[in-house]
Amino acid sequence: NVTLPSTSLVSSSDIHTSILTLDQVTLEYIGEYTCTAVNEGGEMSDMINVNVYVPLPVNVSYNSQVTLTCEVQSLTTPNVTWTSNTDVTLPSTSLVSSNYIHTSILTLEQVTLEYIGEYTCTAVNEGGEMRDMINVNVYVPL
Repeated sequence: NVTLPSTSLVSSSDIHTSILTLDQVTLEYIGEYTCTAVNEGGEMSDMINVNVYVPLPVNVSYNSQVTLTCEVQSLTTPNVTWTSNTDVTLPSTSLVSSNYIHTSILTLEQVTLEYIGEYTCTAVNEGGEMRDMINVNVYVPL
């Protein structure tokens, strides 16, 4: 069992939204989550399944090219940004959308040892925010 943090309630006009933010997610967070609202008019519940993915590192050969992708499922087009904990200046990215699946593509050219690190894709839209991290390892062929 996971102890859930408190939720926040956002209200505007006649619309009320409950937001549950999960930080430092581990495999223990996998499961079904239910949000229940109760007022004088009755009760309503909504359920969501949460999966946790453990990213595998991307291994790339020195001075070659690597393409990192980040896939988002959303009814609306998200704003996607890439960041890195390296000193590398990230190139511009492309976003390909088809059937509510939006794929952001980051291509790194002529990779050197400075590219070793963690690359984070952040997707934001009116439904919330999603982050995906990719670890890049660079090896020098013998």
